[in-house]
Amino acid sequence: MGKAAVAKAYADIRAALAVLNAEVEGWGPEPFSAADPMAGLADGCLDVLAGAREAEAGFAALKAKAAVTYADSAHAVAGPDASVQAQEMAVAAEIGCVLSLGPRAASSFLAASHALATTLPRTLSALEAGDLSWQHALAMVDETASLDAAGAAALEGHFLDPGAPDPARGCPAGKMPSPGPGTGLPGREDARAPVQGQGPHLAGTPPCREHRKTPH
Repeated sequence: MGKAAVAKAYADIRAALAVLNAEVEGWGPEPFSAADPMAGLADGCLDVLAGAREAEAGFAALKAKAAVTYADSAHAVAGPDASVQAQEMAVAAEIGCVLSLGPRAASSFLAASHALATTLPRTLSALEAGDLSWQHALAMVDETASLDAAGAAALEGHFLDPGAPDPARGCPAGKMPSPGPGTGLPGREDARAPVQGQGPHLAGTPPCREHRKTPH
């Protein structure tokens, strides 16, 4: 296991990507539809996009967990006498180097990853399952940054737990278009404000339309 398992997993992923690329380029072993190849290809590309959306979310969760585990491991190896600030800078620099991020972006990514791993378990689980995008997850991180643990759990549950005392109605958070830069999830007051004909939902987004199901 260990490095060999990781190498095999990524080799399998690259092989899967080669299959998907061949399909969207029209070079698959069989058409999506023998009766209407072009219409079938168009529909097949939507299936590929739906699967890519879920895979991207899963990879985002994997990156967040790997970053946090790396940071924790690096701090443990450095020992208690090491400068905390120096360690944080070193960890951010290593992660930034691997992900091709600048120092500020790497630090922001690590901070968001830590929040997901430690205080937003429902958000991280939804990200792993492909039910939320990374942008949705970042919006949840931003909205809960100033809350204590209980407040963060309550806001997270409002959007992600259908069994919560006052769950968000209308479209589930992950079904909405991803928030654009600087928009974020609604604040606590926005979350309680109903839209005509709908329950509270993410601010600035249209009514929900069911996502295309990823083919299995």
